[in-house]
Amino acid sequence: MSDNIYKDYEAPSTGGVFLALEDNKPTKLRIASAPYIFQDLYKNKETGEERLSVRYAWVVINLTVPIEPVAQILRLPVTGFKNLQAFAADDEYGDPQGYGITITRKGTGKQTEYAIVPSPKAIPLTDEQKVLAGSVDLVGAIKNAIPLVDAHNGKPLPKPGADDESTAAVAPDQQRDRISTEADMMREIDLSDIPF
Repeated sequence: MSDNIYKDYEAPSTGGVFLALEDNKPTKLRIASAPYIFQDLYKNKETGEERLSVRYAWVVINLTVPIEPVAQILRLPVTGFKNLQAFAADDEYGDPQGYGITITRKGTGKQTEYAIVPSPKAIPLTDEQKVLAGSVDLVGAIKNAIPLVDAHNGKPLPKPGADDESTAAVAPDQQRDRISTEADMMREIDLSDIPF
């Protein structure tokens, strides 16, 4: 440990509504909702080609946050879903809402892997955790998400960015690849649009 607190201290990440899994860092969480499914628009950074990819989402209680647990939305691609599904379909584990999991993301892009380890203890969500989970609006955050059970029963997946109310543009943290034009940056701001 040095005499410089700025070198030694790592500020805790309380995240936002979306859980960002850090590379090679195990994250303990509790799944607090049924799974949802949605399509996300993926843009290949090298070719510029756009395609739709299927993703899954759950409301979770993030137990890794050092101050206190936080309710967030976990989003996983098909590979991550299949890892979780293997435990959920196993009678020894069952519904992942009944136990904790530790998830570790390794790699980026097509080389991303998800390691999921279930907790050996089945502990129900506390009343406080249920209240926290109830405060997260998954469908409000990912407007084109539908319950997985609905998709399984034949309901088509809405496309991201469609104009009707049942779908929405790509989630805010997925919009970082969009580039503002100079006109966007130079436009006047209407002070009545600022919510304060």
